[in-house]
Amino acid sequence: MTSAPADRIRWIFTSPGGNLGGVSTARGIVYAGTDTSPSHLYALGDPTVVPQASTTCSYPNLPADPTCTAGNFQFVPVPAIVKDISGLQGAIRGIPAISNGQVYVATTAGHVYGFVP
Repeated sequence: MTSAPADRIRWIFTSPGGNLGGVSTARGIVYAGTDTSPSHLYALGDPTVVPQASTTCSYPNLPADPTCTAGNFQFVPVPAIVKDISGLQGAIRGIPAISNGQVYVATTAGHVYGFVP
């Protein structure tokens, strides 16, 4: 027997800064960029490694109140934003690359940015 899809959701992050692109992860940090301009590069702490920011319903359209569990959904962690690098020129549509302790992103403005997390 397999669990229901709602039981498999481990955490949910809703971006305050635009739609998210692909993600990369290293050492319990998840990196994701936004497709807005100026863009954001978020470093999110996986709640199994970094204390969570809050909780939300595993069905994001329901509030994080008894309505969630009454609908047979569960509360799941919201990861903490460890770092929000904003103001990058152009949208980040690709997947952040991680190498030698740095994170690299390319933007639609023709720039490649390198960061030390």
